[in-house]
Amino acid sequence: MKKLFSLLFFYSIIAYSQQYNYNVKITNYNYQMYAKSGLCGDAKHVRLSVTDVNNYTYDLFFTGNPYDLVKSQLVDRYFVNEIKSIKFSSYIHEQDAVGLCNGYTASVSETRNVVYDSNNFSSGTITGTDNGGGQAIINFSFDYEITKVKKNYSYKLEYDIDLSNKSNIEYIPFDNYSGNYKVTLDANLEKKIVYNESVITSYNSDLIQIRNIKYDSIVRFINPIDLVVARTNISFRTSSMLACVDSNVDSNGITTLDSTENTNVDNEKGCLAYNYIFPPCGSITVNHFNLYRIYEDPKLISGNVNEGFSNLELKNCEPLKFYVNDCNQTSSYAVEYSVGTGNFKPYLAYGRRGSFFELDAKNIEGAGIGSNVNIRVKYYDKDCEQYAYLCSKILTFKVVPCSPQIVMHPSNGKTSCSYKKDGNFSFTVNRKLEENEKLIVTLYYEFSPGNFNAYKQQVTDVLEEVTDNGVTTYKFTWDNNLDSLDEGKYYVKFQTIKGAGTINQNDPSWASVEETNTFQIEIVSNVSFAAKLKNNESCFLSGDGKIEIYDVSGEQGRTFEYIIYELQGGTTMVVKDWTSFSNSSVIVDNLKKATYRIKVKDSKGCLAK
Repeated sequence: MKKLFSLLFFYSIIAYSQQYNYNVKITNYNYQMYAKSGLCGDAKHVRLSVTDVNNYTYDLFFTGNPYDLVKSQLVDRYFVNEIKSIKFSSYIHEQDAVGLCNGYTASVSETRNVVYDSNNFSSGTITGTDNGGGQAIINFSFDYEITKVKKNYSYKLEYDIDLSNKSNIEYIPFDNYSGNYKVTLDANLEKKIVYNESVITSYNSDLIQIRNIKYDSIVRFINPIDLVVARTNISFRTSSMLACVDSNVDSNGITTLDSTENTNVDNEKGCLAYNYIFPPCGSITVNHFNLYRIYEDPKLISGNVNEGFSNLELKNCEPLKFYVNDCNQTSSYAVEYSVGTGNFKPYLAYGRRGSFFELDAKNIEGAGIGSNVNIRVKYYDKDCEQYAYLCSKILTFKVVPCSPQIVMHPSNGKTSCSYKKDGNFSFTVNRKLEENEKLIVTLYYEFSPGNFNAYKQQVTDVLEEVTDNGVTTYKFTWDNNLDSLDEGKYYVKFQTIKGAGTINQNDPSWASVEETNTFQIEIVSNVSFAAKLKNNESCFLSGDGKIEIYDVSGEQGRTFEYIIYELQGGTTMVVKDWTSFSNSSVIVDNLKKATYRIKVKDSKGCLAK
C-alpha cells in the first residue's frame, strides 16, 4: 500500500536567555517548634518561598515534617526574574492528652518585600512567632541575601530534531506507543530544559507523520555547562518489534525504556556537536545538535585578535579570516559592518554556515584606503543596539594598501670570507613606502631538512630606488651589520604597517602572507697557500735570497696579495708591504738572510687561515 507523507514543521520561537539571574541565599536561620503532647498526624508543615515580579511563586524549602529542616537543605537558588518578596509559613497541631488531634495549634505566616540597593543587592531577616497557648509553639528567624548576578557564560544552542511514527529501524504502526524525549542543559545549580516533546501516537499505517522542531537561541548561565542530559521515557507493545537496549517488558507485553544519556561538555570551549543524543530506539532523529560557548571577541584564524594581533589593519587585497567559535561547528550567525561612524549594514545575512568567515575590504562599500571599518558578529537574529550581549564586541580595522608586490626574489649569496657570518640578500618590490609606512621583513631559516622557522626580523621605512631600462623598482637589502647570517637555506615573508611598532614574528597574520622563493647563503672558498725557500743569498750580504709562494687558492675571480714580515727576536718588521698577484704562485726576491713570516689575503680582504 502506498504511504503518504505528511511533513509537519515546527520552529521554536523560544526567547534567548536572560542576561541576569537572581541568587537567593539563606545565610543563617533559627527554627524552634514545640508540641507538648506531640505532633498530630499530617497537620504540620514548614515552607519557605519567594515570589517574582510576574507573581510566580517558588519553594525554597518545603516539608511535612518540621524535624527535617536542616541547613544543608537550604541551598542557593537562582531565578530568572527579579524576586519581589520572600515568605515563611509553618503550621503545627498538638495532640491532646489521649492522642487525638484536639490539642492546641500554632500557625505563622510572614512575608517581606524585597528592596534592592543601587548594586542590585538586598538582605534582611524574616521573623515570626506563635505560642499556641503555650502548648504548641513556633518561633523562627531566617537571614537572607538576594543578589542580581550577571550570567558570564553564554552559549549558542541550535538543533533540528524529527519525531515521527516511523521507527528508526522500519515503518511500524506503533501499538500502545506513548512517552516523551527530553534534553536538559546542566550547569551545576542551574538546569534548563531545552527540548521536551511527546511521541507521535498516530497508528494509521497509511500515514507517516513527522514533527520537526528547530531551536535557535542563546542560553546563558552563571557557571559553565557541564552536561547535556538526554532522557528517553517511552513505552510500546513489544510485538511492534522496536529494538531497545536496557528496556523492560511487563506481563502485558508492554516494553518500557527509561534511559538517560549524560554527555560531557568541553568546559573551556563548551563544544558539543552531536547527532547521537538519545539511545537508538523509538522514532526520534537528531539531524543536528550544536552547542558552543560564545566569546565577546571574534577570533582570527590563529588566535584572538586582542591577544595576538598587533595591528588591527585590513589590507585592501588580503582578506582576514575569523572564527566565530572554537568548535569547528556549523551554526547560524550574521556579520555586520560599518565604515567610520556610519550605521551598521549586513556583511553576511543571518544564516547557517561554517565556523569561520573571511572579511574582504573589496566587499565592503565605502572602505577606501585610510578608512576605519567596524565589524561585529550577531549570534542571534536580534538588533545589537537593543540586545548588545547577543553580539560580539566591535572590532575596528584601518584599511591600508596592499603590501608591495615582489618583483625580484632574493638570489643565492655567499659570505664575504670563509670565517665570517656576514651573508646578506636583497629583493625588489613594485612600489615605494608611503609616509609613516614600514616594511617588516621576517627571515625563515631551515633548521632541519624541510623545516623552516622564523629566525630574524628587520624593519625599514626606506627602500633603495633602482631604475633599469626605464623600469623603477625598490630594493630592500638585509643589513648584516645588524643581523649576521651564516650559511644555510632561507626564505622571506614581508608585510607593511602604518605607524609605530612592529609585527611580532609569531603573530598569526604571518600565516597568510606569501613567501619568497628559497635561497642559499654559502661560504666562500677558503684562502690557502704554501711557501718554500727558493734560494739563499748567493754571497755574504748580497740580499738576493728568494722565497716562493705557491699553491695559492681561494674564491674564484679574486686576486691575491702577500705581505712579508722579518722576525727580529720578539718583534716583527714589514719588509715587503701588501703586494698583489693574480697567479697561483709568485716569487718574492731581494731578501737578506733572516727569518720571515708570510701572510696572504684575497682582493676582498679574506686572510688565509
